Amino acid sequence: MTNWFLINSFPSLPILSLIVISNPQTIIRTAPENRKLHYKVIHRDALTAKINQMEHSITEPSFSEKHLKKAVRVMNKHHIHALRDYFYLIGSTITNRQLTVFLSISSSSSATRILQLLNLTSSGVNKGRVYRLNFDE
Repeated sequence: MTNWFLINSFPSLPILSLIVISNPQTIIRTAPENRKLHYKVIHRDALTAKINQMEHSITEPSFSEKHLKKAVRVMNKHHIHALRDYFYLIGSTITNRQLTVFLSISSSSSATRILQLLNLTSSGVNKGRVYRLNFDE
């Protein structure tokens, strides 16, 4: 993700990570040379407090409104390229479900937004809706 931001001329973002152990009986031990790991591996009970701590450690916004608008444009451009690949490799129609699988998107509402933003011709309703891709050149 960091590389994608740099390649597209966005400011670097703080990417914070955690390992959360769900079993409260698990004993977390680290070797002395891995002392920093102790702050990244936590039990699930400490998750809320750790997220609050992380949120408060970021004191200034990393993205301006201008950066956010640019990010949307860049991502839409990538989606259009991916849909062009889909068109040539698979077919001229796509459903919301097919798009979520093809783009590895976990949210069907995100896939719906992508398809609606592209103003594609569609037929059907709800889960039966099919979008027509047209990349005639």
